[in-house]
Amino acid sequence: MNVQDLAPDEEIYNASRTYLLFLLGCTLFVNKSCTMILVSYLALLEDLSVSGTYAWGATCLAYLYRQLGIASRRDVKGICGYLTLLEVII
Repeated sequence: MNVQDLAPDEEIYNASRTYLLFLLGCTLFVNKSCTMILVSYLALLEDLSVSGTYAWGATCLAYLYRQLGIASRRDVKGICGYLTLLEVII
């Protein structure tokens, strides 16, 4: 999505929300398919002035721990999540 410099504020705001949704779904809270983003993240980005106050680091860490727990099961053959954070922790 290309946004022009003289675009209306609402268009710029929506493009910003779209990009942040992409970042959340494709980097921090990635799933095994790497192609799907949960719609529930969109509600978190409804008001960008409030979403900056959320504890994104703690949320990302909790999501990673959950994915590690899932990956430790016998029948699971892969892992997902922000694995760069895992490298930093270890």
